[in-house]
Amino acid sequence: MKAQLSLEYLLLTVVILAVLFFAVANLSKLNNAATLTVDSYKFKSDAQNLFNKIDEVCILGNGNRFSAPFSSKAQFIYPDSSSKNIIGFNFSGVYVERKFKCNVAFDSNPLYGEVKIENKDGVVELTNN
Repeated sequence: MKAQLSLEYLLLTVVILAVLFFAVANLSKLNNAATLTVDSYKFKSDAQNLFNKIDEVCILGNGNRFSAPFSSKAQFIYPDSSSKNIIGFNFSGVYVERKFKCNVAFDSNPLYGEVKIENKDGVVELTNN
């Protein structure tokens, strides 16, 4: 009788540990998915802010400059190689692009941190600060 009771407690302990193992594994996956979602929203917000600053510098004309924070290490690309006024950003599978009135140039890829945005003779240049 005593051995049977010990075996039942052992089986119950194994079942509880298995349930806990699967719960922790799923919580870890959920945490990773939530982090990726938050990072993608942050990237979109940073990109939108940068797009707005590029528009502002373009409209204000030659010699104007601003800085904008960009916390995501996104790749900058020209979707259409013949046109330098359309730029896109790619970050972890999230892609955004925009067309500007001015041509846009960037000297380093990826841009990260504080990005300097300057209008030089009608071309908006993006550089790392």
